Amino acid sequence: MAYGGAWSDVLDQAHLVLLARVAEAEAANEDSPLQNMLAMMGVAQRSAAEGDPGVTATALGHCETLAQSL
Repeated sequence: MAYGGAWSDVLDQAHLVLLARVAEAEAANEDSPLQNMLAMMGVAQRSAAEGDPGVTATALGHCETLAQSL
């Protein structure tokens, strides 16, 4: 794990928050724009755990692009 697992831990928490927010929207029968970020956050989370900073950065860049449209 890169950086003692710090990035992996942070991204684990971010992924859990996104999952919770999307679940809240689904429970309220609402579409959530955050749904689009889940896949990329999952990629970032897994690649950070594997110690691959290039894939992690790319996935987070996609998340940033999606977040800018919110």
